[in-house]
Amino acid sequence: MKQNIEIYKAIANLPQELITPEIAAAGIEEGDIKLLDHLPHKYLTSEIILGIIKKNENSYSWQSFELSSIPVELRTQEVSDFAVNKDLSNFPDVPAEYRSQLMLKIIVSDIDKGIKYLHLMPETLWDTSLAYAGVNDAYSCHSQSYNSRGRYYTSGTNDIKMVQAFLTFVPEAIKNRQFYYGLFTNTKLASEHIDLITPLKHKSRPYYLQMATREFSLIPEKHYCYEIFMAAMAENSQTHISTLLSDPIKSYMLACMDDTMADRVVTVSAGNFKDLPKNFQTSKRLILAIDSFTGSYGYNLVDNSYRHLFTKSVCQAFIRKDRDYPEFPKTIWTPDFVEYCLQHGSSFNWFKQMPAHLQTRDIVYKALDKCLSNLPCVRPELISLEQAQEMFRDSEYTHQHIPEHFYTDFIEQTGLPKGFFGGETSFQSLRSNKGNYRYCKLGHCYLGIYQHERYGSPSRLIMTRRTPYSMRPEVVFDRTIGTYHSTWLEKLIADYDPCFTKPVIAKGLKEYQVNAYYGIEKVENYKGLTIYRNTLLGAETGYVAKINGVITHYSTINDLKETINETEQKTINPQSQHPDLQRTAV
Repeated sequence: MKQNIEIYKAIANLPQELITPEIAAAGIEEGDIKLLDHLPHKYLTSEIILGIIKKNENSYSWQSFELSSIPVELRTQEVSDFAVNKDLSNFPDVPAEYRSQLMLKIIVSDIDKGIKYLHLMPETLWDTSLAYAGVNDAYSCHSQSYNSRGRYYTSGTNDIKMVQAFLTFVPEAIKNRQFYYGLFTNTKLASEHIDLITPLKHKSRPYYLQMATREFSLIPEKHYCYEIFMAAMAENSQTHISTLLSDPIKSYMLACMDDTMADRVVTVSAGNFKDLPKNFQTSKRLILAIDSFTGSYGYNLVDNSYRHLFTKSVCQAFIRKDRDYPEFPKTIWTPDFVEYCLQHGSSFNWFKQMPAHLQTRDIVYKALDKCLSNLPCVRPELISLEQAQEMFRDSEYTHQHIPEHFYTDFIEQTGLPKGFFGGETSFQSLRSNKGNYRYCKLGHCYLGIYQHERYGSPSRLIMTRRTPYSMRPEVVFDRTIGTYHSTWLEKLIADYDPCFTKPVIAKGLKEYQVNAYYGIEKVENYKGLTIYRNTLLGAETGYVAKINGVITHYSTINDLKETINETEQKTINPQSQHPDLQRTAV
């Protein structure tokens, strides 16, 4: 490649009389396109020129040659097309008979550089597609500059003046009425620029029908008509319905309103139902407006002044949309309508206006499960204890709305403060998890853990006990929990419960005592194993047995028996075990 470059340079710098046929042949063999600018005419033939062009026609190089360097008689169609495609500045040197439509395409694709050549183009080469291509390129001509950091950039100008200049070169035969109508769909021109360059004689109804979908403000009042308004509300229209319903356009539109137009209004914009004339505000059209609404948030199509339109079908349409509802007539509320609400109104926004006598426990459960804000509307007797407990734990909002008798009964039963309502758990869970306002029942006693409202305050353990002489369990102690060692709960009970006596365990039963504060009781013999029960305050805390020489304890006796059964099964069927375990079993 280096050798070829040197040959080209040699030919470019040698006087023509010193260029021998051998040197010319070497340069031709090289095939550098710039060679055509320097090779003496005596060495040029059509075959040589085309040969060099063939070598470069698929090249991505920007380099070309000056067509003026080629003898006129050798500037064939192929040579001229190549020269112009490579460098537009070669166009003036193209023989008139070879100025082609291909060249015109090149020019209209680069109007910035090519507009000065358009006067040289025969009118017969033009067609509508080339005219639109030129309009788009002229409209998108770029201004070129450097930014503050010295970096080159281009920016579009949407220069309508360049478009106007370009159109002066387009033959009048091309610029007919259909051409200007096609500017809407075939060009990037803004609506106001289309209106600027379109001659007045071509601005008839078809023109304004298209303009109605783009920019309604550019339509003169004298052209307002039914078809124009309908076009403005077409599916692909860019005109917003609020434009049509603004003064003074609104009066013209309402003057030619019919059912079809009214339907279109609410289909395009459901919220404009109230803008329709009264005689077009019907229940059927209100349903269409409701069904046409596509927003994500609540809406207010109508207020109570439209209650005369709220038929059963309208109310059902509101339910199907499942957004915010106006107040339905009382007569609408029947068991069948409630069933429809349950099937189609999953938000339960309708529940608050449903008459109380139609509430059932099942409906109440679903309504509260969906949204706790429905609680104030619920008949108190339909709230179950379990649901009241769940709601109390879920949100403080519910506390004031839960029937008071639930709190009263709980306090009478446990002696614990109201904050423990719904917080019952097992003794083992309370001991290990220590949740706030959680409690458990242990014999005749209740144990609860809580924190004061102040952030970071220490946890406390409260204990209550029912005695034969008390109406409700009385507080035995309410103490701060210092540390959580292995027997923290049992020690607090032992230290502050005056009725607690640490059990004395027979020596042979010590190994079955899970905790030093627990009592031990024999429960039963099960499959050759003795099961013992651990107790605290007279209540069971767990069950213990020795299985294969290992002390095993569980919270329930059933869990312990299940383990004994599994161990027995493995002993009977050793083949199911690992070989090492089989030998042990045998």
